[in-house]
Amino acid sequence: MNQIQTHLEQIVAIYKNFQNPEIKYFGVADLILHYGKQYTNIINHNKYGPKKQCYYNSFKLATTCDLIYCEGFAINKAVNYFPFEHAWCIDHEDNVIDPTWDDGIDYFGIAFSTNFVVELALKTGCAGVLGELNDLKMILKNGFNQSDLHSKNPIG
Repeated sequence: MNQIQTHLEQIVAIYKNFQNPEIKYFGVADLILHYGKQYTNIINHNKYGPKKQCYYNSFKLATTCDLIYCEGFAINKAVNYFPFEHAWCIDHEDNVIDPTWDDGIDYFGIAFSTNFVVELALKTGCAGVLGELNDLKMILKNGFNQSDLHSKNPIG
């Protein structure tokens, strides 16, 4: 288990003490652990969008360059190797292309289908998935639909 997974497990352990036992997933961290995977092969991207705009930067890159939008947690060397909520892209060989950070070193997250990401952005007016789910309670109870996820994900 890597540092990000350990961090997510700790978050889930806290939520399990307070959540309804009928809910299958104990928060976003649990969803990420269940549907996500680790990405460590990073390709340097020569153009970076504004810092602190990872959801928009990744949405824009994924929808214009035939890449896959991912969201989860990542570690950045510049911030003491602590896991942060983050968005990035992967190519079809699982290589990370991060349009926001130039010093990310480890990524763990969910690859979403482009259709799902675009439909959600049109519905909410925002880039980003996990922070924008109006029906999060239903997803925590049942999980994602397979059509929400990119085929690169482990089967939920």
